[in-house]
Amino acid sequence: HDVETSIPNPGGVAPTVRQASGSYHFAADSSLKWMLPIVDADAPSGNLEFSVGSAMAEGLYFPVRVAFVTKATFCPLALTVEDAESGAPVAHGVSTHVAAEDYQI
Repeated sequence: HDVETSIPNPGGVAPTVRQASGSYHFAADSSLKWMLPIVDADAPSGNLEFSVGSAMAEGLYFPVRVAFVTKATFCPLALTVEDAESGAPVAHGVSTHVAAEDYQI
């Protein structure tokens, strides 16, 4: 959830967004920020269509950065807590969460 895609726009002029799932804004750092609140089985993809006024080399729009958070890990995680002296199980709770610090396309 909380997927944020950041597309650099070196021209510094806000692009014209024709269609977008979720929300978007043109940030102070001249990048186009596109946010999707959730990506799951019910909403597995999103769409952002935009254009810029002047012709620029395609490579100027990279790297695209994507940030997201997920409540599930990529592999199952099990944790057992035992009393060090008796070996008896100790009641405990586990909270997992994975965040992508930097994912580039």
